[in-house]
Amino acid sequence: MNFFVLAPVEHLFGTRFAYAEIEDPMNFGDAEHCPQCNRSIGPLEWLSPHYIRLSSFHPIKWGDFLWRAGFQLMVSKRFRNFYETTGDKGIKKFYPSAIIKKAGTKLASSIHNIPIYHSVKLARDGATISDTLSNVQRRGKPCSFCRLNSLISIHGAVFEANSWTGNHIFKAKGLPGTIFVTEEFCSWILKFNFTNVRCIPARRYAYEELKGSYDMDNPPKLT
Repeated sequence: MNFFVLAPVEHLFGTRFAYAEIEDPMNFGDAEHCPQCNRSIGPLEWLSPHYIRLSSFHPIKWGDFLWRAGFQLMVSKRFRNFYETTGDKGIKKFYPSAIIKKAGTKLASSIHNIPIYHSVKLARDGATISDTLSNVQRRGKPCSFCRLNSLISIHGAVFEANSWTGNHIFKAKGLPGTIFVTEEFCSWILKFNFTNVRCIPARRYAYEELKGSYDMDNPPKLT
């Protein structure tokens, strides 16, 4: 089984596709907790209704995948309709459609055919990162279960043998901020031309504190 990291075409705040900004009012619930150390894993749950602003009012920039720091991921109605026909596992919940207040400088109420997006809740612990095979460096003595907030660098994401739980899209134990998908999931993205998303082979995925996340074949240049 080949795995990939799901990422935006450019970055969270690219210009080729629109990104989202969270708008008021905002309501939050509890975060998920590690069953071993009881620390919060990830941010507080963003409760619906979800109010957002799109960075652009140009329809050509409204991708099927919508990214922004502060929530895991949003997907278009077109992607949701497709996903629900596959019988796949990994998306535990589609939240009610987001309420778009503005797109670019325009009020959403003035825009024809404003897109529909849903925030998603993804499966956690879909597999376990092998620190040895992934060339991981960590600080301190992290929790052996979640290894939260300990990552210094990783060069090639490889899972421990037999740790994959069968989900097609998921978060991994030991690397909770990264979205992984299967080869089949990536093939659908290409076949049905879902936009503003790319698949980086997990073995080429890298992260360094000074550089952030990147594809090892195309490392960023530090300025």
